Amino acid sequence: MTAKKFLLATVFLSLMFIFPLARAAATDDKIFYLDLIFYRNGTVLLKDFKSQFGTVTNFLPEPIQENDEEDILSYSVIMLSKDSKTLFKGYFGIGFRAGPLPLENETGYDVQLNQREQFIRLPFLEDAKTIQFFHLSSLIFEYEIPTEETPGKKGPEIPWIYVGAAALLATILVVYLIRKNYTIKL
Repeated sequence: MTAKKFLLATVFLSLMFIFPLARAAATDDKIFYLDLIFYRNGTVLLKDFKSQFGTVTNFLPEPIQENDEEDILSYSVIMLSKDSKTLFKGYFGIGFRAGPLPLENETGYDVQLNQREQFIRLPFLEDAKTIQFFHLSSLIFEYEIPTEETPGKKGPEIPWIYVGAAALLATILVVYLIRKNYTIKL
């Protein structure tokens, strides 16, 4: 295979993988990402909050019915504006029980959990001021969204896919130039 054919084949194959990934990264919307720990006693701990690009969590259209047998609790999240107007509302359930998978054909153990970590991805809304979490109708957690002007940030972040694509193309170019100028004589 000649160097030119090798270069064309390598560029073609790399672009086959880069363009779908770049397109998927470009279709992500800006979101609020929350890493939370929900405790069985009704408290919530915020581990991380940031705005980033991604997809919004698939929330339920209505609250779930709580069931003691399944040990799934019903929660909701509400985003409020500065004037306390509801901008977004979503429902989700959290289970505090771990057991065997149905296909494992195992019986005899059922573990009760005291906490569950949840990653919640909410739509990025410019007017949003407060995020509230409810268990049934009781407010269990409230978070005031910080403003975007945080010191230390210098310009927009470059998505990882573009950095990877540039590095891959630079590597291909270097390999091509090396192969073109140097041949191995046996």
